[in-house]
Amino acid sequence: MSSSTPNQSNELSIDQVQRQFDRAAESYDSVASVQRRMGEQIVAAINEVDVSKEQPLVDLGCGTGTLLEKVSKLGFSDLTGVDLSPQMLAHTIEKVEQIELIEADIESLPFENDSFSTVISNAAIQWCSTTTAATEMHRILQPTGRLFASTFVAGTLAQWQTAFEINGLPSRVHSLETAQQIEAAFTQAGFADLKIDTYTIVSEFDAVDSMFQSIKKLGATNAMESRPRGMMRRSEYQTLVGHFQQQLKKEGVLKLDFCYVIVTAQKQR
Repeated sequence: MSSSTPNQSNELSIDQVQRQFDRAAESYDSVASVQRRMGEQIVAAINEVDVSKEQPLVDLGCGTGTLLEKVSKLGFSDLTGVDLSPQMLAHTIEKVEQIELIEADIESLPFENDSFSTVISNAAIQWCSTTTAATEMHRILQPTGRLFASTFVAGTLAQWQTAFEINGLPSRVHSLETAQQIEAAFTQAGFADLKIDTYTIVSEFDAVDSMFQSIKKLGATNAMESRPRGMMRRSEYQTLVGHFQQQLKKEGVLKLDFCYVIVTAQKQR
């Protein structure tokens, strides 16, 4: 996931996103340390403001339910989880009781206007058109309702992207927007009191295989319509392995950047 190319809805393959995360569902929690940290920051943001815990809350792109489990422990009881992947939703059921789960696309939500007092979303918007997702989030929020979201932005997996580029290989890194583009999308959607905070977490690996497996288990591969089709060729794979082995020998560690924003906002009356 990298690049400053805007996510356009006609460039994303929704079917590919669903397939990626169906495959990754079983292993996702074992490698999603960055996503857990992002979720913890969302919880901290919720705790900083006055949010009614009796009113309905929806988690868009809820994945395996880690964030929903956290907010349920805060006292929220009227919970809905939405995800494109039925395999991800199956894991949510194991973590959260008394919850409604819906298989749906964030860009086309099956809810009436003004349905929820709180909307949360952790590390999911990057798989959407941000403009469309922000508009849908605004639509389903009640007046004065609050949004708490995170999404990866340009710069994420920069080392991975560089490896493809300098070795003349077609990129298998998903395109991401900049923080400025994210802010513009939520502003255009009509949100007030908008705050965008930017962060970078650097993950370190002591072996090439562990780094490759981490990316695969997260489902963090290219979901654009323009992506290279089919499995990575053995020659491409060996080229990448050689690239990172040289880097590991030189630097003693492999690093991957994960750049993201925490978005907080409110819907006006």
